[in-house]
Amino acid sequence: MTDQMSVDTAPATPDTGSQDAVPTAEQVEAEYKARLSGKDKAHAAETKALREQLAALQSAQQSAVAQVDGTTSEAEALKRQLADMQKQIQQREQEYTATLRATQYPYAAEALDPQVLASMDEARLAGLNARLEPAGRPVIGIDSSTPARTASAPKTIEDMTLDEVRDALKRAAPAFEAEIRQENY
Repeated sequence: MTDQMSVDTAPATPDTGSQDAVPTAEQVEAEYKARLSGKDKAHAAETKALREQLAALQSAQQSAVAQVDGTTSEAEALKRQLADMQKQIQQREQEYTATLRATQYPYAAEALDPQVLASMDEARLAGLNARLEPAGRPVIGIDSSTPARTASAPKTIEDMTLDEVRDALKRAAPAFEAEIRQENY
């Protein structure tokens, strides 16, 4: 069922001409040296190629390490710069908050350090400001943009609302009653 093929086998040692002749020690040694020199040459070529590859990989690794070191130092410089900028921004925010709170709570600002003023709770600042505010000082407010009404020009009845007319009549009622009583007597 299976096809069998004959396999030609080559002798392990070259045929020296006669099958009965035994090779001499010099022949065996020469043959061995020839095989070894061929293996040595192949091994030397292979070793040389491997050493060249190793040197190329080492130089590539050194350049990559140098590049990574450059990138790392650049990244560290950028991190330091970022940290410095964040500190500056935080200081500016604290200064702004302290200035704003000093405007809102002037009496508390006089008593507190600017850093404490910037970090303190608004409710506590308001309470402290109220306690420190002198009793006799008037409250400073913001003037409205509309002009104040003058008392010299009273509103006419047409300009008054219903509630204003009722209030005016209640205020004038006693004087009107007194006038009517005087006329009747």
